[in-house]
Amino acid sequence: MNKDVPNVPALISKHITEALQYTAVFWFSHLEQSDVGASKSAGKIFALLSSEKELYWIEVLTLMDAVERAIVILQDCVRIFSVRPSSRNDIQ
Repeated sequence: MNKDVPNVPALISKHITEALQYTAVFWFSHLEQSDVGASKSAGKIFALLSSEKELYWIEVLTLMDAVERAIVILQDCVRIFSVRPSSRNDIQ
C-alpha cells in the first residue's frame, strides 16, 4: 500500500514530473476536446489501454491518489467504443 511507503509525496515529486501528473489526469479530456476527438482515435486509445502503458498510467494515478480519474476515463472509453457499432473495424 502507498500509505506504507515512507515519503510518498517526496518520491512522487522526485520521479513524477508535474507535466506527467497533469497528463495522467487530463489526457483524455484534451483528446475529446481536440479537432481529432477521442472517437476518431479509438484504435490508438485501445492500443494504449491494451499495453503495459496502461499499468504505468494507473500506477501514477494511484500514487497521486487520483485513481478515480482512471475509472472515469475508462468509462468514457467504453461509452465511445460502444456508441459506434463499426468501432471494432477501427481498432487495428
